[in-house]
Amino acid sequence: MDHLVCFLPGLITMGATRGHTQSTARTWPSWDDKKEDQIQLTRDLMKTCWGVYVVTKTGLAPEIAWFHANEDDLHPASGDRLLASTKHSLASWKKDYIVKPSDAHNLQRPKTVENLFMMWRVTEGPLYRERGWKIFNAFERHTKLSQE
Repeated sequence: MDHLVCFLPGLITMGATRGHTQSTARTWPSWDDKKEDQIQLTRDLMKTCWGVYVVTKTGLAPEIAWFHANEDDLHPASGDRLLASTKHSLASWKKDYIVKPSDAHNLQRPKTVENLFMMWRVTEGPLYRERGWKIFNAFERHTKLSQE
């Protein structure tokens, strides 16, 4: 997964809610299960983008991350196969994410932080703001040049 994929959560969320908060959008007659599914997709994708940051020692994402997958995961679901549930523990994420040495560089792309901000504004979930702050602090610690 290229880091640029992390622009999608905010894009999909803004499309589903037309830029309004999720609580407002849910009151509309046009709100349906499809829109709920889109919001859940954005939450899962945002969690993946966040995970790419937290599995590294610096807390900074690599440009590209790879994932451990079994053969069934590599084939499209036919509709009758349940998708694996997302994992929530850092230990399991560290097993699932692969960062190759040639992909480990960080280009200081703002995509994940921008999308954490959009997710916070739309869902009003404090988790997204907290994660953005952690990424900001990692950039502060590991990317500032010395004043000497």
